[in-house]
Amino acid sequence: MRTHTLIKLTLLTFLLLGANAGSQASAQDAGTLRNLQVDDYFALKSVGGPHISPDGAWVAYTVGTKDLENDRSETRLWMVPTAGGEALPMTATVASPVGPGGAPTASTSLS
Repeated sequence: MRTHTLIKLTLLTFLLLGANAGSQASAQDAGTLRNLQVDDYFALKSVGGPHISPDGAWVAYTVGTKDLENDRSETRLWMVPTAGGEALPMTATVASPVGPGGAPTASTSLS
């Protein structure tokens, strides 16, 4: 059980670092730093709910985004092989219902 928790935390860390690496590189390349704006918050993607498949071959997780102009949010389910490789989207790009239990979770797909 402890090993699975450690794997989950490690994979979540890699996911967050990978998603953040591109934005950090572009800000450093521009050579200009600025204060955070409200739109910056809405540009952030939230990664959560990593769950390892029963056979240990896959990790499912969710990626959430916010759309300020259309006043909606979107949560997509993704899976990535634990051996490494490209992440695969498991749900379509559609608006998610806002509210508790409205978005798909990784645990429901692996049960």
